Amino acid sequence: SLVYTAGAAPGIVLGTHGAGVFRSDDGAASWARASTGFDASLVAGLLADPQAPGHLLAAAYDGVFASGDGGASWTNASSGLPFGAPVGDLARGSGGRVYAATLGGGLFASADDGLTWTARANGLSDPDLVDEVKRLTANERHATTQLIAALGEFDARRLYLGQGCSSLFTYC
Repeated sequence: SLVYTAGAAPGIVLGTHGAGVFRSDDGAASWARASTGFDASLVAGLLADPQAPGHLLAAAYDGVFASGDGGASWTNASSGLPFGAPVGDLARGSGGRVYAATLGGGLFASADDGLTWTARANGLSDPDLVDEVKRLTANERHATTQLIAALGEFDARRLYLGQGCSSLFTYC
């Protein structure tokens, strides 16, 4: 997962599947580990807050983590989530609500930007649940399109050569 952070600490934050979180402050020319306070190495998704530059949430194997400084440091933000249930993804809904999809634990919502979570799927009417799935699917398609465009630009600029890789496929 990849997000751009704005505000006082502009940069790019990358969540990986196995190596934690990294941050680049120079347009992806170099990366530094950005996992202070973040125990998880498996990051399923990152979510930026458009209303609060620098505020990020990370969906991880062991819960949700929050950063208020563009990913430089993190705190556990899993209050109300089932213990031990990996968080597969995060999504921002209407009215500032944030959703966390857990693997095996259900859907949870936060009205305070990830400070506390409550079970949500049980209270959704059928039409609300269908609408939420449609919205989340549309967001996923948008994110996938952005990733493909970024990888295309990455390949066009041959940025993988700086990492000692002979092609984009060996880099990935």
